[in-house]
Amino acid sequence: MKETTKNDPFGPQRVAMKPVSPKPNLRKQQRVGASVEVTARPASGGEVRCTCTDISRAGMTVSCDLATANSLIPDLKSPAPGEWLKVALGFSLQVVAAQSVKVSGEGLIVHVRRISRDTFQIGIRFNEFEGNGHDYVSQFVSRQLSRSG
Repeated sequence: MKETTKNDPFGPQRVAMKPVSPKPNLRKQQRVGASVEVTARPASGGEVRCTCTDISRAGMTVSCDLATANSLIPDLKSPAPGEWLKVALGFSLQVVAAQSVKVSGEGLIVHVRRISRDTFQIGIRFNEFEGNGHDYVSQFVSRQLSRSG
């Protein structure tokens, strides 16, 4: 490190910054873009509609307005780890060119992100499916990945 002088334009002393360790990637599944209508029923009751923006074998991100986000997440506080909010889900996926299948199950709301004044993204981790729901999600994701590759 160089010595500083009274007329040094860079100030009294330079200090090297410590490297910032990168955050680990917690996602173990590839996500694919999707535009799927999702019906969500929070444990508090009621039913709301959102739009899925991306989906993976482990979960999905839905986009919604302020009123919908408020009905899914009280006070719009992102859930603390382990304190996730249960939500029943229903949506349709196109697993083959001419066939859509209905998928029902339960998810856990794991985070909320405000995108703009009236747009929110909510991260939902899949918890359980009825019937072959997980197989249908897996087939949909695989099909979308093969198209993009």
